[in-house]
Amino acid sequence: MVKTVFISSTFQDLKEHRSKVWDLLQKYDVNIRGMEQFGARKENTLTTCLSECEICDIYIGIIGMRYGSIHEESGKSYTMLEYEKALEKNKDILFFLIDETDSKITPSFVDTGSNREKLDSFKNLIKERHTIAFFIDPEDLETKMELSLNEKLNLKEEKGKIKSDDIYEISRDKIDNFLLMPKSYSGKSIDILCNVKGEPFPASRKVCSNFNYNYGKTVGVRIEILKPYVKNLTNYLFIEHDQYEDFIKLPKNEILLKVALKFSEEVISAFEAHFVREEFIQYRTSDFYWKHDPNYFIFKDEKIVYEPEGTIILQYIGHLENS
Repeated sequence: MVKTVFISSTFQDLKEHRSKVWDLLQKYDVNIRGMEQFGARKENTLTTCLSECEICDIYIGIIGMRYGSIHEESGKSYTMLEYEKALEKNKDILFFLIDETDSKITPSFVDTGSNREKLDSFKNLIKERHTIAFFIDPEDLETKMELSLNEKLNLKEEKGKIKSDDIYEISRDKIDNFLLMPKSYSGKSIDILCNVKGEPFPASRKVCSNFNYNYGKTVGVRIEILKPYVKNLTNYLFIEHDQYEDFIKLPKNEILLKVALKFSEEVISAFEAHFVREEFIQYRTSDFYWKHDPNYFIFKDEKIVYEPEGTIILQYIGHLENS
């Protein structure tokens, strides 16, 4: 049976976020309901939204920094009333809240005064009742939501047989676009066939702060990407704490993973955290031997290095069955 998903949020401040969510949901075998498609109806907007909440299977709440339009009789926002209807009808509820510390928010989209107090009260209520995922931007929201939806919905492509070569070709196209415009394509998911190299390590504070992970609750691992073939993408894969138990049970060779491409403008050199003091001696080759080697300048190729202007990593989304 095809499920129906209802998207609940304020609109103007989260228009780009809603667009990302709508595009993401198109990948799944679902009916999508939201204010974008209501159009002109005889009923008022709230009646329409509440009716859609009644017939949906999954309610997705996206909360930013605005309380939203308020229903005069109840004094509650439309988003809160939609949530209460979903709760009353025992719907499957997913909530995504904006990260108030790391997100870039347009000042005009931040409520103050009584609306801010109502918004904070609403946020505290849903934090008490539900497991919450936090997002910093539309791409991050897309990634976090995909993690949740993969557990609840079937992909459209699973209905037919897609050749593995086609999957890798699609992923390769996404990687090519990502390497051209990393900020535009950050958060996009791809399928990779890879080997795990070595043991997991704790993610550094720099990694966590730049990619919005929980410090002390995120691990990384080195991987070797076998398919699709791509030169110099990254060999670092990061796994959040709620996904770690799933990941650690996987084999280490030729595993098919769904991962998200992630980009930060900051150059990160230390990917691994150290929680205990360690000391070691590093031996370096003396420059004397290089400078006095007559063959060095004759037979050595010139090495040109382009320093990166940002950092690319992969984020684990889930494990796929090899076809």
